[in-house]
Formats: sequence, C-alpha cells, structure tokens
Amino acid sequence: MRNPLVSGRTRRNCLEANRKRLTEVNMVRHKIKDFSELWKSTPWKKFRRNLFRLQRRLFKAIQAEDTRRARNIQKLILKSFAARLLAVRQVSQLNTGKKTAGIDGVKSLNFKQRFALAERLGDFHT
Repeated sequence: MRNPLVSGRTRRNCLEANRKRLTEVNMVRHKIKDFSELWKSTPWKKFRRNLFRLQRRLFKAIQAEDTRRARNIQKLILKSFAARLLAVRQVSQLNTGKKTAGIDGVKSLNFKQRFALAERLGDFHT
C-alpha cells in the first residue's frame, strides 16, 4: 500500500483524487485500455462504505422524523460521484440482465461508456 503522505492523498480525499484522475483521462485522449485500468482501480469498497454510511444517516433521520435533514442527505446521495459510479457498475456489470438491451438498444457498455454514463447521471441533479 502506498504511503498517503508521499502520494499527497489521504483516505478522506481518495474520491477527489479518483475524480481528478478521471478528468485527466478525459482531457487527454487515451485508449479504452486506460479507461479499463481506471475502472478496475476504482476503490469500490470505499465507495460502498461511503454510500452505506449515507444511507444509514438517512434511515436515522427518517426514524427521528427530521425531514429537513433527511432531504439534505438524499441530496448528498444524489450528488455523490461514488453513488453514481456504484449505480452504473450495478447495472452494467453486476446485474443478471447486464447483457439485455435496454430502450436504447445497447446491450453492453465498455469502460469509457460507463464513465460517460456516470457523468450524465450527475448532469440531471445540478
């Protein structure tokens, strides 16, 4: 494991570092191979933990009947880049119907298309 002080990253800003790598890849035209490496090196376990933590906070806010806090946490989840990547991964990789064509007729997505879909999902909530 790399030393976070040497690489300039801590555990907290791992998501930001991954987003920065994604924008660097988008700025320079790389091959799909580079997107596959970026997709495979994404810290999925950290993303799942982060999303589960937000979902747990949302559940507690709903149980406490604090609608303002629950709505703010829902907005956090919708804007979360990690949640969007996890959603795209679930639909395009993990689900049993991943090879079934959708309304658009596309049967499967490559790595570049997965990142593009995650970015498009973010455009709806801004």
